[in-house]
Amino acid sequence: MKKLTKILSLLVAASMTVMLFASCGGAKKSVSDEDAKLMAGRWNAVLCRVYGIVFTPDQGGQDMVLDFREDGTLDMTVNGSKSTSTWKKNGDTITADGTAMKLSGEALRLDIDEDGLPMTMYFAKPGSAAAEPKQYIENGDLTYEDLSDPTPETARRLLEKVPEEGMAKLGLDAPTVEMIKRLAAMK
Repeated sequence: MKKLTKILSLLVAASMTVMLFASCGGAKKSVSDEDAKLMAGRWNAVLCRVYGIVFTPDQGGQDMVLDFREDGTLDMTVNGSKSTSTWKKNGDTITADGTAMKLSGEALRLDIDEDGLPMTMYFAKPGSAAAEPKQYIENGDLTYEDLSDPTPETARRLLEKVPEEGMAKLGLDAPTVEMIKRLAAMK
């Protein structure tokens, strides 16, 4: 099951890079001073959710950071690889090159669907109340800890959350899926 978490984190990192910065534009100030002050600074990825499976970037071996600049530019760094984009704020929606993120208090939520693979990522400024991952875990989510020490119940929950075609999208081969099904069938 650790393989699953690693695969999920790689998918999230790849999708983030493609979706958020598919088109990188030139920079000219496109945000108000008020919005610039609110958003400026580093926003670290706090929690990732894929098919109801949640993990922190550390658990997935990923480092994802958004650096909002007051001039309307945005640097995204994923495992040391940096891309630059522009951003705008309209109400509680932050848009970076066509990709919308929702601002809620001190948290920034990004929902993307990459080829039928639904993902949600939460970002927060370091040290803020929003930087605590546990607050984003929903009832019924499978955690890294659940997958690290799988039980028949964990396997059943995984099969309920991830559709058959989703298993392949997560990179799980047929023997691994079969092993999960066998574990789920145990009492």
